[in-house]
Amino acid sequence: MNYPVIIEPDGNTFMVRFVNIPEAMTCADTYEEALEETRDALITAFEFYFEDQRQIPMPSDANGRDIISVPTSVWAKVLLLNTMLNEHIS
Repeated sequence: MNYPVIIEPDGNTFMVRFVNIPEAMTCADTYEEALEETRDALITAFEFYFEDQRQIPMPSDANGRDIISVPTSVWAKVLLLNTMLNEHIS
């Protein structure tokens, strides 16, 4: 699954944040380095959701933004967590 990412200049660095996962943030010296760091930031943020057993927001439309693909193994874990939480609520 693909999550849209926002990469913006911030002084002499580039800040990274995700539209749907506000906990996922990072920065780097160049745009290219920032783009490389995004997947690790996203997966790390997912870990907080897993530990707290909170539903993970689904990705929204990219609307022209860069997207970050979640590895299949992580995506399966996201879907499992969300399914378990939805069944618990029902």
